[in-house]
Amino acid sequence: MNRRNILPAMLCAAALLFLTASCDEAGSGGSTNYVNEGSTSNFISLTLDATHSGTVAADGASYYTFTTGAAGTYNIALTNLQSDLSWDLFSDSSLATSTPPWEMHQDGTYDSGDEISDTDDPLAETTQYWIRVDEYDGIAGSFSLLVSSP
Repeated sequence: MNRRNILPAMLCAAALLFLTASCDEAGSGGSTNYVNEGSTSNFISLTLDATHSGTVAADGASYYTFTTGAAGTYNIALTNLQSDLSWDLFSDSSLATSTPPWEMHQDGTYDSGDEISDTDDPLAETTQYWIRVDEYDGIAGSFSLLVSSP
């Protein structure tokens, strides 16, 4: 190889390494260390009106619980998503999908867009509820979860 070809070849090699590393990070949600939070027997407690930084594994689910203060319509916001996530709200820790205890499902975007909604019906005063966050497109990642009181 002559001297004229060395610099372009080095630049191409450097660009290829950079692009490969960037694609690997983007394709895996930025890290392979994202895990499911909580379980069906050990829910993560949320504080009302405080944002929780959560994670979920590829094709996994994370589990949360909160207790209402006043009765009323609550807003549940799942934001800063790195993959296709949805959430379900339950009035019983069994997480049965019959009505009740299944209260509502939010997956309006079918992509990595935010999933924000008010509860369909007012939630009861000083009552415990459960949230399951599901990951659908095989990309682990992080998110923000906020339950806002009325």
